[in-house]
Amino acid sequence: MGTLTLHRFRRKVRSFEIFEREGLFEKVFGHSTFEVFVLTHSQPRLEQLHRAADQEVSASRKESYALATFDILTKFGDAAWTRLDGSNGTLLYEDSEAEDDGEGDDDGDEGDDNDD
Repeated sequence: MGTLTLHRFRRKVRSFEIFEREGLFEKVFGHSTFEVFVLTHSQPRLEQLHRAADQEVSASRKESYALATFDILTKFGDAAWTRLDGSNGTLLYEDSEAEDDGEGDDDGDEGDDNDD
């Protein structure tokens, strides 16, 4: 995995934004918008990428960009991603962290994974 120069990173972010703004993402993928997740090796690099992306992304799309260091991969669910809009959060939806109700799965096979 290589590291993009800040110039190339900004150009890539700008391309993402043009793709979304011109409706090309929706035409190709059937969804009107998307999120971008960026992983990097260090906090100083994260801050550089954050500043670079911030210059290319409109205020209405800043919450769609999340950045973190690779450390987040070992702290899944507990660590926060930094968004361009200044907020922080995990990738999990609140409901995904709810306690298991003990009911098991709902496919009616009582937990048997066999298809017979």
